[in-house]
Amino acid sequence: MTHKFKGTDGEWVNRGTAIWAGDVYVAEVMSMREKASVKLANAKLISSAPELIEALRQLRDYVEDVCVVPPEDCHKDHPLNLANRAIEKALGKK
Repeated sequence: MTHKFKGTDGEWVNRGTAIWAGDVYVAEVMSMREKASVKLANAKLISSAPELIEALRQLRDYVEDVCVVPPEDCHKDHPLNLANRAIEKALGKK
């Protein structure tokens, strides 16, 4: 079963430490202790989240469908199962 990403629609971009999806404010990376360069790096990672989850889902589907590797045939720490757990975590399923 494929679950849909429930975050803000649209391409997420970072403008400094603020993350926007079009004209919708998504989040801001804030910390009194972190250097500006760390906050900017965190903002870049956060703003790429929708693209990362979609790329991981497509790669997982490719491995399962084209390479015919079912997750139940893999050990717990197999990359396919790691991908499935990361997807579930990102979608709030675990």
